[in-house]
Parts: sequence; C-alpha cells; structure tokens
Amino acid sequence: MLDIQQEMLEHVMCCHAERVGLATIRPTRSDARELPHAEGTFDAVYAVTALGEIPDPDRVLREAARVLAPGGGW
Repeated sequence: MLDIQQEMLEHVMCCHAERVGLATIRPTRSDARELPHAEGTFDAVYAVTALGEIPDPDRVLREAARVLAPGGGW
C-alpha cells in the first residue's frame, strides 16, 4: 500500500489490515509520481480514487506501468 499521507497509511493498517489479518501489506509513504520500486516489481496495480486527486495523473500511470511486471494487470 502506498500513500503520501502517513495518517492514511496508519488508518488502513490499524483499522483494516490488522483486523482482518492481512500480513502481506507493507505501508509505504511516497509520492505516486515517483514510486520507490524497481521496474517489474508488481504483478498488479490497483488505484482507488487516486488519479483525480493527484497532480499529473499521466505521470502516475507511467510510473505504475514501469513497476508492473510483464503480463501484469491493472
């Protein structure tokens, strides 16, 4: 999980992930326009109500495509 707001990361981790036992979520505070991950890192990218709130959504989509593994999905 990635968000620029620390408060949102904490909310999701304490109020949702821990409650339902999702141990594989790693909260990462970062700007979606400059993802701190290597190319081809993820099998899927999922954005919830994010693109309308982020300046330069095209850049965000390019970054998402960069970290998506070949054959990965949106």
